[in-house]
Amino acid sequence: MKQRNYMVDLCRFIAAVMIMFCHLDLVGNRTYPTYMFVDFFFILSGYFTVQHFAKQKAEENPEKRGRIALKYTAKKFLPFIPHLLLALPIVYFACNFHFLKDGDLLGFLTGFKDMFAEFLLLPVSFFDNPVRQIGPLWYLSVLLIVMPLFSYICQSKYRRPIGLAGLIMAYVYFSMQDVISAFDPISGLLLCASCMFLGMFVFDVVLEIKEKKAKVATHTLATLVELLCLAYVCLAAIFGFTPVKMQVIVYVIMLIIMLSGVSYTSKLKIPVFTWLGKISMPLFIWHYAVGRVLSHQVANYTTKRLTIYFFAGSFIVAIAMHYICEFILKRVTKKKA
Repeated sequence: MKQRNYMVDLCRFIAAVMIMFCHLDLVGNRTYPTYMFVDFFFILSGYFTVQHFAKQKAEENPEKRGRIALKYTAKKFLPFIPHLLLALPIVYFACNFHFLKDGDLLGFLTGFKDMFAEFLLLPVSFFDNPVRQIGPLWYLSVLLIVMPLFSYICQSKYRRPIGLAGLIMAYVYFSMQDVISAFDPISGLLLCASCMFLGMFVFDVVLEIKEKKAKVATHTLATLVELLCLAYVCLAAIFGFTPVKMQVIVYVIMLIIMLSGVSYTSKLKIPVFTWLGKISMPLFIWHYAVGRVLSHQVANYTTKRLTIYFFAGSFIVAIAMHYICEFILKRVTKKKA
């Protein structure tokens, strides 16, 4: 049984909280360029996908490889389904309730026309109005496309040369980050793929480091660099004083140290970090849903009060929905078994 890295769980939670700062405009507050933490989640997804398939023998049969990749993707996306089923109707109802107040039933029902497309995680380009009611779903849309292809590559005996090509693609993509938009559908796919290949690079470097025994002085230095990297990415994202490519480089360095076990933080055993890591995914989805509902109350409350409601409401709803959706998934999988 592999040892759990509690620090990674904590970083998941921190990343989800940082992304909330990017959406403070929903409650009339200033927004922060913390959207860069989405790249962290992509890199982490790439790392754990490679780690999963590294334990298995390379699959020669392309058809079987494809089935395994789709099965793995379905397993990873299953926990999102209850959250989408609950969050989307609530948000669409809140955003279209003003039609009911005006007695416009047709307008109210028409407002739900894009809900099914959002549930299917279709790209933003599918919509007449290119704005999702739950904005962070663009992350899941591109991951749903890239993850099966990436999983397919991870099973290949040519994974390393393909990974090198992916690393070059990541370098080119982030070099051009100043002239392209990550919110364009194609650019979103390239961003996701680039970060997942960086996750593959992190995995290969971690493997090399684990084979060598580090000295005590190395542990101390690694711990210091890791904590400085974590502090840097948070402060840099909030104050916006670093380009995206620099932020991504720091993510890679931090994760290599964290996942290789050379720092003292890898010895931490704090169960509450695992719990925080588990609510990071509900928080990522539900904070925007809470923000969308509160956005219709901007005229009734002060920005300060709405911001407090936004953070408090997001945490409360995310925790509640974590347990509710976990219960639903357990019941469904139990009946299936």
